[in-house]
Amino acid sequence: MDPWFALQRFLGTRELDAVVLNSYQAVTHFAGTNLLSQLLLPDRLTYLLVTRTGVSLVTCNLEASQARAQSGIQRVAEYVEFEEPPESCLARELVRHSLAPAKIGVKARRLPGHSRDEIVALLPGLELVPIDDDIQLLQTFKYDKIRDRLAGATCATQKAIDEAVAAARHTSTELDVVSAIISGISGDGGVPVFCFFGSGPRTVLGHPEGRDVRLERGTVWRTDVGARFDGGVMSDVARCGVVGEPNPRQERAFATIQAAQRAGFEPLRPGATAADVYAAVRTTIREAGYDWDVPHVGHGLGVGVHEEPVFSPGNQTVLSPGMVVNVEPMLFLVDSGGEAFHTEDLAVVTESGHRLVTAPQTELLRIGS
Repeated sequence: MDPWFALQRFLGTRELDAVVLNSYQAVTHFAGTNLLSQLLLPDRLTYLLVTRTGVSLVTCNLEASQARAQSGIQRVAEYVEFEEPPESCLARELVRHSLAPAKIGVKARRLPGHSRDEIVALLPGLELVPIDDDIQLLQTFKYDKIRDRLAGATCATQKAIDEAVAAARHTSTELDVVSAIISGISGDGGVPVFCFFGSGPRTVLGHPEGRDVRLERGTVWRTDVGARFDGGVMSDVARCGVVGEPNPRQERAFATIQAAQRAGFEPLRPGATAADVYAAVRTTIREAGYDWDVPHVGHGLGVGVHEEPVFSPGNQTVLSPGMVVNVEPMLFLVDSGGEAFHTEDLAVVTESGHRLVTAPQTELLRIGS
């Protein structure tokens, strides 16, 4: 079943005549396209229009052939960039579907203000209804094909990290390790999107980028890596380790986030909430004696890196089968001169609980030991 069928079912629940989506994540998820111009050229808009009886795409003529090939959607309306605003083309499609006047659901937080004004000016009878939260919730369910792609992407990224770490020496630089990770991902068909790497005090930075500095024995390092793979799905894997052998403080800190991650996996079952996962991680780390306050401990994964459900303290999103999520506890030790520990693994929520996609690390990964 095509993902956009879920939008057709959704229309009746909100008494809508149609849904119009334009964000890269939503269009990619529901239409199956991967039009990077949506990210790189924000004025080259693509719209997905889903009605009770059909579906169509509105896109720039330069993107039309790719949109047809990737999505399988037969109706692709084209506009010529700089000659016609995309909203005019969308308005024609709405009229073709007899949707003027009509009640149209939109992602209000992603629809540019000038686009909204133009659509309403062209079709004054339209009522645009914000459905942002509904769409985010619909995107949490991943069909088998998408789950398989996410698993392949994540395992390829984990493999690239493991091989880069195994090949590194204590004389390596941060950039040496980063280059090896990127090379490994590319070799498996991925397009690196981010590869954060820091060692020593720089591990406490939110998103450190590798530098041309040699790794020092006794220091902690951490990396957080994401890449885009077939179908536009993302990977997101974090690992941490030490140069040489760890000291007792470092071993205790890692053992704590390892236990916290195990605790975070426990509530991954239908009926639990995103907040339950956060609470399990927080309790484990605080009971170990650490002063800990981190805003989230994981998130959904798909064509976006951070999708719902986000495992934060106030998120009452109920977990359900088909969700694909990362659990990623972090621990910052500022009083030790600056050390951070971070590990991240993927799981699928199933009917009976959850299934791990990646094998969590069991110890600090050694470089040059």
